[in-house]
Amino acid sequence: MHIKPDEFENKWELIINEFNLEGKRWFNDILERIQQRFVVLPLQTCWIKERMGVVEIKLPENDVKCTCEHFNRFGTLCKHAFNILMKHGIKEIPKQYIENH
Repeated sequence: MHIKPDEFENKWELIINEFNLEGKRWFNDILERIQQRFVVLPLQTCWIKERMGVVEIKLPENDVKCTCEHFNRFGTLCKHAFNILMKHGIKEIPKQYIENH
């Protein structure tokens, strides 16, 4: 299911109001945990916390770095980096990660 951001915001606000969730500590704790998992930072840098590492992606260059250091050790991207590239709709491996390019 795909909806536009403003439609999501409108529906989100309706849910918050309907169930009187604003200011509820338990609800704020859940939101904080979600925000810790996916944080969008300025300059289109995103960090996704995975079980084994934290991935940073810089757009539009499609530079990815993961704290698991798989690329530095083996010369291939880790599953964490692939996951982030796919989440951002990048369908081709960036040329900087292809050996002998």
